[in-house]
Amino acid sequence: MHIAEGMLPLPQALVYGALSSPLLIISFQKLQKLLKYGTSEEKALQNLAGALIFAITLFPLPVPMLGVTSHMCATPVLGILLGFWRVVLPTALALLIQALFFAHGGITTLGANILTLAVTGPLIAIGVFTGLKRCSLPQWISIALACFLGDLSVYLLDAVIVGQALSGQQGFYFWFSRIALGFAPAQIPLAILEGLLSAYFIAFLQKKLPAFNGLKGLTQPSNVQIKTVGTIAGLTLLLFGFSPLAFGAAFSGLDETVLEQAAIQAGVSNMAPWIDLTQGELALTVFFLGGFLAGLLTGLNWSKLQGCKKENSHAS
Repeated sequence: MHIAEGMLPLPQALVYGALSSPLLIISFQKLQKLLKYGTSEEKALQNLAGALIFAITLFPLPVPMLGVTSHMCATPVLGILLGFWRVVLPTALALLIQALFFAHGGITTLGANILTLAVTGPLIAIGVFTGLKRCSLPQWISIALACFLGDLSVYLLDAVIVGQALSGQQGFYFWFSRIALGFAPAQIPLAILEGLLSAYFIAFLQKKLPAFNGLKGLTQPSNVQIKTVGTIAGLTLLLFGFSPLAFGAAFSGLDETVLEQAAIQAGVSNMAPWIDLTQGELALTVFFLGGFLAGLLTGLNWSKLQGCKKENSHAS
């Protein structure tokens, strides 16, 4: 999801920036209305979503047996929960900060990264979930499938964009298939995990905050469904979390392993990040500070949501 600095030719980078710009403007206008007319609950949930996008897309998860780490997207489930326009701008801001201070992505590739993570992921998830709601599947399965496909769509579009950028002596299909097949062994299991965690996240919110029932067409899940998907997601997450201990591998990032290696083979050298704060002890400090701030914002806004719940219960 983080196409590195200098990987795209400047004309293509400008095109992706131009395509993403009007979407950012519309998202900004929608969020302005939310800040002006939205309820305290809606504002707190929006702030919570922004913190989650930053933290989840930055946090590397080790993939068992492959020796790589990758990221979950978060935008598919938040698109289902909040709607498309309320996800675009917060994701773009998270990508900008990650490019500037964490050497994840780039400034020249920001438009392309916005189109993959902030636009394609949530749109695919919303579309799939809307279609599956008409079937007789349990809601959590519909959410899990929608977010699974939303996650994969982000990386497929990455493969399309970088494949187009690298096409020269070797054609587009060569690079697209090489990158997509490079992503698949790591990202498919991670997308399964994201689908399960997304289903549990929405079910958890519905259980703890009754105001979510009926939101975006969501229906109240049963306790059995919540416990079932929570158990499956928890066990899967443990498998990922303990994989470095189990397999003892030196894990490298999936983006570097696939995208940057393809760029090197194509003779494209990446540019250095504009600001690189990821070296040595400084890297740990920057990563810890970013995670701490995201966690603080998450906790504060969760407390606000709990306060809204208590106010609503007293009012009723």
